[in-house]
Amino acid sequence: MNANLIRVLLIEDDPDDALLLKESLAEANAIRVKLTHADHLSEGLQRIAEQEFDVVLLDLNLPDSRGLDTLNLLLRQVAATPVVVLSGLADDETTLEAVKMGAQDYLVKGEINGPMLGRVLHYAIERKRAEAMLKSSEDDLNRAQSVAHIGSWKLDIPRNVLQWSDETYRIFGIERGAALTYQIFLDHVHPDDRENVNRAWQIALEGAEYNIEHRIITRQGIGWVNERAVIDFDRLGNAILGTGTVQDITQRKQVEAEILALNASLEQRVALRTAELEESNRELQKAKEAAEQANRAKTEFLSRMSHELRTPLNAVLGFAQVLEMTSLNERQKTDIGHIHTAGKHLLDLINEVLDIARVEGGRLSISLESVALYDLVSETLDLIQPLAKQRGIQIASVQIAEQTVKADRQRLRQVLLNLLGNAIKYNREQGTVTLTCEARPENYLRLNVRDTGPGIAANMLERAFTPFDRLGAEKKAEVEGTGLGLALSKRLVEAMGGAIGVESVVGEGSVFWIELPEIKK
Repeated sequence: MNANLIRVLLIEDDPDDALLLKESLAEANAIRVKLTHADHLSEGLQRIAEQEFDVVLLDLNLPDSRGLDTLNLLLRQVAATPVVVLSGLADDETTLEAVKMGAQDYLVKGEINGPMLGRVLHYAIERKRAEAMLKSSEDDLNRAQSVAHIGSWKLDIPRNVLQWSDETYRIFGIERGAALTYQIFLDHVHPDDRENVNRAWQIALEGAEYNIEHRIITRQGIGWVNERAVIDFDRLGNAILGTGTVQDITQRKQVEAEILALNASLEQRVALRTAELEESNRELQKAKEAAEQANRAKTEFLSRMSHELRTPLNAVLGFAQVLEMTSLNERQKTDIGHIHTAGKHLLDLINEVLDIARVEGGRLSISLESVALYDLVSETLDLIQPLAKQRGIQIASVQIAEQTVKADRQRLRQVLLNLLGNAIKYNREQGTVTLTCEARPENYLRLNVRDTGPGIAANMLERAFTPFDRLGAEKKAEVEGTGLGLALSKRLVEAMGGAIGVESVVGEGSVFWIELPEIKK
């Protein structure tokens, strides 16, 4: 790996999450990153086969693999490359299992920033390098043991005379040729192990196997050895000779201790990360509850205000109608007409606000049934024709056959009236509005309302269904509207199990569409 460059493979299928991670990597000032992106596990494995990477950022849930199986499949191919797992959820069980399987770390999307990600990548690479070095040392030790200098010894049991080879003297750190006895050997065993070693030897003198690991005291400090021996007995069953080997296993024990320390450190990091995630979850839960409470308060306020406003407004409209039936001059008729028109406009606004409040509060009644599109479209077009005639707009419906959808008849008509009304109001003079129907995948039908108006700019399309946002109203101030119709239509369609959307080309017009489940006859 280039000391100044980290080669990162990101396996992530969500474009938004991938973009956020790229931006976070760009903010990691302490490192330079060369990023390669794959959105499927299979593509990631192909990239790994073609080039080397220093670290892999892995989303567990991909189009072609999900959960810990994703990590397992990846580790089979990149056992030597550190892997950092990504997930949209904080799952303690998955975190621990992923680390046990071989992941270097576990990050929750949405909680990642540049400096943190930089540290995680750096530590993951360093830990993997340390593990590789430890494993390499252990492998070297295993190879060395097969060809190592293993000391040998003999003990004349009746005479208590002990003989060591040169290698055994070196292991124990005793000057070659010094007189030895069994007791001198015990004196060099670590005090805490002497009782166990002596007990094992005494049992071996009765015919048991002698194979023991224990510590020894040398001039260099404390070491570890493995001893094995066979005992020869005379015809009477008396032990007469012990022949054995001694092998220095200090390095292996050190490696084991380092691995244990590394594991303990990793477990501590996992525990710390788990505690942090739990705290984040608690904070998110509190924020969610506060938001839900605020939303309920808003919905309740809108509902109450709508009811309170409708009562006096209905009285105003009623008195306006009564006045219209009396003897009035032209000026009075005009004024009463303005009152009536403005009152109806305000009543429509209140009704739409009330409907939205009901939807958001979960109190809107939706009655799903089989709705014949041909009949519903015919009724709706009859209702909208006066407005179209008033504005000189031609309306046509095509491809509307005897098709049936699952919907609330009244609410679907309300949505169609809103879409057709908008198509008429925002159309050009002598324009046309076309209503068509087409089949969509997975047994859905799409109703398209196409106009020949000025169209909507691409950067404004996402605002189309925002409450109180009247797109284009600044150019056509005379067009009436509350800015709630499309927002309410979206909520009604979704409540019926459907979808709504818009496509538009500036200068050519717009198409507002709704999709609902089709009921096959």
